[in-house]
Amino acid sequence: MYIVELLSGDHDTSSFDCGDEKKNFFLTKFALQNTKGGLGRTYVAIEPDEPKKICGYYTVSSSSVRFEEPPVSHLPRYPLPSILIGKLATDVRVQNQGLGTILLFDALARAARVAEEIGIFLVEIQAVNEKARAIYEKRGFTSMNDDPLKMFMNLKKVRRLLTESNR
Repeated sequence: MYIVELLSGDHDTSSFDCGDEKKNFFLTKFALQNTKGGLGRTYVAIEPDEPKKICGYYTVSSSSVRFEEPPVSHLPRYPLPSILIGKLATDVRVQNQGLGTILLFDALARAARVAEEIGIFLVEIQAVNEKARAIYEKRGFTSMNDDPLKMFMNLKKVRRLLTESNR
C-alpha cells in the first residue's frame, strides 16, 4: 500500500535510486526547488511505515502541444493546452511491482481533476525508451508523428481509462 503525496523537505531524496542517474539527480537537486518555485509539482509514493523514504515519483506541469501533422484528423494545428508528465520513476527495490502504474494513474487522475477547473485537452508524456513507449501505448497513449517516444492521450480517453480502472 502506497500513499502518493506532494514532495516536501521531510522526504529523503538522497536514498532514492531508480537506476537512471538523470532522474535521481533531478529528484535530489531540482524537484523540491521546482515545486516551491511553481515550475512543476513532484508527487512521491511512500509506504505508511516509512513516510520519509521515497519509493517512486512523478512530476507534472502545464504545457502545450502543437501538431504540425496531427496524428489524427480532428486535431487542430494550433497549440493545445496539456498536462506534461515530465518524469516518472520507481526505486530499484520496488520496480516491476506495479508502482509505476499506480503513479501513472495518479498523475492521470490529477490531470482529470485539473481539467475540471481549467482548459486541458490532453496529457503528454515522454517515454525514455522503446520498452517504456510500449507500456504507455498499452495504456492508451498515442505516439506523435515526429517523435514516437513523445506520446499523448486526450482527456476524454483519460477519463474513460480512469472509469474503467475503477470497476
